[in-house]
Amino acid sequence: SQALNQAQQNSGQLNDLNNTVANLDAYKVTDHSVVLFGFNRYNLTANAKAQLDRLASDVQGHSRYFITVAGYTDQTGPATYNDILSRKRADSVIRYLVGEHSIPIYRIHMVGLGEMHLINGGRTLQDRKESRRVVVSVYVAPPLPSPKSSQ
Repeated sequence: SQALNQAQQNSGQLNDLNNTVANLDAYKVTDHSVVLFGFNRYNLTANAKAQLDRLASDVQGHSRYFITVAGYTDQTGPATYNDILSRKRADSVIRYLVGEHSIPIYRIHMVGLGEMHLINGGRTLQDRKESRRVVVSVYVAPPLPSPKSSQ
């Protein structure tokens, strides 16, 4: 009977895991914000903080969400430096969301992409200005149904 109970418990845990994996496709982008940075800068401006304040207030009340934070630079300077700068920009956003809004760090996924994905190839000054950014996206899934009690 002990082995049967353990097998039933394992089966239930496996079903829970299968449901979780199946629900990954249920996450949809519900909010998207682009935070711009000055040349060779990674400090948040007042405007950037206001954008992040709005985004953080929008996730309140959601139980199933995660946030992606992708940092970028323009093509000015060495690629290795730009990779580091893009991560510093993303880190600034994360520190603000976690420190000022108590968003759990495990809900945030970060990547620094340096000069990848330039706006319009970074051809003009405006394109380079818009390429110095962090893109923050919020993904939310509907709440899971309440587990049925077995009697």
